[in-house]
Amino acid sequence: MRASCWYTRALWPALFIGLWAMTPVWGETRENKESRGVVQIEPVTVTASKRDANAQEAAIPMSIVTDVQIEDQSIDSLKDFSAFLPNFIYGGNRLDSGSFSYRGLGYNTFTEKEPVIVNVDGVPWDSRFGILTGFIDIEQVEFLRGPQGTLYGKNAMGGVINITTKQPGDAIHGKVSVNVEENNGYGTKFVVSGPADVDHLFFSLAGAYSTTDGYMTDHTPGGDRDWDHNEKKYLSVKLGYEPSQTLDMSLSYRFNSSDGGHSPIYMGDRFTYDTYNGYKDPKMEQNTHDASFKIDLSTRLFDITAITGFKHTAADAKIAYQPSDYGCPMDVTEGGLSQEIRFKSKDKKEGLQWLFGLYADSSKLDNAITMEYDYSDYGLGVLSDTYAFEIPTKSYAAFGEMTIPLFTPSLALTLGARLERVEKEMDYRHDQADWATGASSGTYNWIYMTDNPTQYTVEDSWRAFLGKMALAYRVNGGFMPYLSISQGYMPGGFNYTNDIKENAQFDEQRSLDYELGFKSMLFDRRLMFNVNLFYTLYKDMQILQNKAGTLVYYVNNAGEAHATGIEADFNAQITRNLNLFGSLGVMEAEYDDYGVETYSGTIDYDGNTMTYAPSYSVSIGAVYRHKTGLFIYGCYHRYGETQFSEDNNSRYERGAYDLVDAKIGYESSMGWEVYVYARNLLNEAYITEAFAGAYDIFAVGEPRTVGLELVYRF
Repeated sequence: MRASCWYTRALWPALFIGLWAMTPVWGETRENKESRGVVQIEPVTVTASKRDANAQEAAIPMSIVTDVQIEDQSIDSLKDFSAFLPNFIYGGNRLDSGSFSYRGLGYNTFTEKEPVIVNVDGVPWDSRFGILTGFIDIEQVEFLRGPQGTLYGKNAMGGVINITTKQPGDAIHGKVSVNVEENNGYGTKFVVSGPADVDHLFFSLAGAYSTTDGYMTDHTPGGDRDWDHNEKKYLSVKLGYEPSQTLDMSLSYRFNSSDGGHSPIYMGDRFTYDTYNGYKDPKMEQNTHDASFKIDLSTRLFDITAITGFKHTAADAKIAYQPSDYGCPMDVTEGGLSQEIRFKSKDKKEGLQWLFGLYADSSKLDNAITMEYDYSDYGLGVLSDTYAFEIPTKSYAAFGEMTIPLFTPSLALTLGARLERVEKEMDYRHDQADWATGASSGTYNWIYMTDNPTQYTVEDSWRAFLGKMALAYRVNGGFMPYLSISQGYMPGGFNYTNDIKENAQFDEQRSLDYELGFKSMLFDRRLMFNVNLFYTLYKDMQILQNKAGTLVYYVNNAGEAHATGIEADFNAQITRNLNLFGSLGVMEAEYDDYGVETYSGTIDYDGNTMTYAPSYSVSIGAVYRHKTGLFIYGCYHRYGETQFSEDNNSRYERGAYDLVDAKIGYESSMGWEVYVYARNLLNEAYITEAFAGAYDIFAVGEPRTVGLELVYRF
């Protein structure tokens, strides 16, 4: 924790200097401010709380970026957005998908579900496959921290990333851009929206294309030299229909495609951007289609919102986990339908407010994973173990919140509840075949020593009742302290590489989250400063474990843990031209009761730091925009020590590292813009993930990358 304390000591003087610089405007008259051209931070309206509300008046810790910030800070994906979130890690190296870890709670392979839910225009997605990558027509992105099961149809144990796309309007406008950068990278984006020929009908169309050779080089004769090359495509179409002031309907469709090579990884003891593992044909392809239909109806007494969502993802991969020709082919399809309907009271400043909703979804994960092993030393040749499974899932939930004024309109109590049922089934088949001929071995499975093929069906269901309580007090002058207590939950599932039916199931995990914080707008709305302290207890954690002596992994409810720390965000409008912003997260996340059974006995990890839980994270940035057209942006990120193995082995520990991003350009009043940008300006060498145990693989972060971007707006 020394490094985090060092940064905390360094942050406060810088912050106070910024506050001191703004003190001359304290108490100025309106006329003086106008004559000096003083500007304020505009209130941000959030929809993540299911009603249009000022973000500073919502008793939920959250991080927000607007459309202007998305462009200024070159936020092009959830990976970019996550860099500004305290205590948050995004891993997106496999299948070009995404995996989140927040406050030590992260994705694991066998749940195939994320503790952080992504909502795009109200449609939820909790899988690591098919996560939105095209940040083109985005209006705003909000991250609500902590459990959010009483506000959303899809339960969220760790938090919710709420993405709102821009609604088409009654005027034609758009943007087109092109960029070129190192590693033979280039791309283009466009967006156009406006009215259609039909009365009250509006449209928007957006698309993007990008390609890069990547930054890893394969030196194996006959190998794929551009090891982590990638080609991405994105298309979005939206129709909006507003026949009256009380009825609003929208229909949207999005397509994401990624066709690339391998993840940027290396094996061995030395950090390198070169690979010599001999794997000849790496492949990661993914195509996602999703659509939604939304109806907003306003009645005299309350508002009604209904959202129907559809999503389908197909992924095909061949990845390497050992220095040989053999690897791990994977064929995935996943998709489903969801329906949510909400009823809520009319938006108002004071008085009783309520929200009630019903939610249902049906989805199916169909996957075939093949692991290729060379057992020539045992006289068995090369064998292919194929684990094929289908997991259909159905979820049902009723949820709601009620905010009640107590004694005074400034003091409000929020009570929330959620009732949920999840049903799952798994059809499982494990077969072993000769790698060269494809013929079934027909004798025994080398790993489990059982007859094969193995085939069975298992099913189960999980129920949960969750609650939430929050107390907030709005003080005149833009200051609001708040306290909240909420329960988190993630249903159980099935291990899909386990031949023993009785051992296939694992149970749900739960959490209890405490938040104490305040939100403030200071110095006549020129400084936003929000802080929250948190303490989260995890019970029956779904932890990914390795079967000793094999490459087989499974999930077990093996742990209890806690995470405690502080999170802070600030945004300061120093002058009309200069904006400063930043975030800080400091965290201690430890296992309290966690042991792993091995051949030689139980290994006790009690007191160890949780994996994927950085000791601290820091972001400090600035945007300068002059009336002459000059634009300058810079941001500094620092991440503290992070463990990637439960035993806290120093081999799989990532030390603290720093990243600097920069951008400078010219913005013409005629609509065209030009920028030069750099990611990882100081060329810091760092890893993003480490896979301990039998794999012993390290994922590599992007080195310095410089590019040029041209933009035209109309």
